[in-house]
Amino acid sequence: MNYGRSPSIMDISLNPRQKFKMEIPKDNNLFVYVIQGDGQFGEEEISVNSKTVAIFDQVGKLAVHTGDEGVRFVLFVGKPLNEPIAWGGPIVMNSEKELAETFEELNNGEFIKQSTK
Repeated sequence: MNYGRSPSIMDISLNPRQKFKMEIPKDNNLFVYVIQGDGQFGEEEISVNSKTVAIFDQVGKLAVHTGDEGVRFVLFVGKPLNEPIAWGGPIVMNSEKELAETFEELNNGEFIKQSTK
């Protein structure tokens, strides 16, 4: 499958008791968010239920076996950015300094900047 640009996002629905395999570029990471139902994901057949995220690092393929209900999930595939991550609640930045500055902007009502154009 040619993904075009990175990242790719796909909404996938599978019937009950179905097996599904998809090749993923080996230099890409992926994660799935299960919207409805449940399934066994990856070679390790990790059980992932509704409203749950599973993260896979550069696996080269995705295998899914669905349960009795089938499954609907969103698949996110993309090349890793290889950048540091600083996470504070709903905000993600590259450093603790950037995170602190962003929270200060948020507290001062300056977080959303409007274009002057």
